[in-house]
Amino acid sequence: MKLKSHVDCDFCGKRITMPKAIIEYDDGHVSVRHHECRSSKMSTVYSVLDIEKELQLDTYCIMKFFNKICKHNPRIAPLCAELVEKIFD
Repeated sequence: MKLKSHVDCDFCGKRITMPKAIIEYDDGHVSVRHHECRSSKMSTVYSVLDIEKELQLDTYCIMKFFNKICKHNPRIAPLCAELVEKIFD
């Protein structure tokens, strides 16, 4: 799988040049954001994945993250599928 060159931030709507984005998971919501748009309510955020850091390994780590959070909360599986389509070609 290959990352798209740009995605829109789910918080501010501005473009993010990939891979300089994070994936943030909280109770019932998954989003792609700029580092600057990271949630200020970290007490409700369960997990954050830094795409650029994970790509130093491979895209498998990003998919493993999505699988992990879908197992934690199966209701967000459709959101995870949307994000996979959003960030990968």
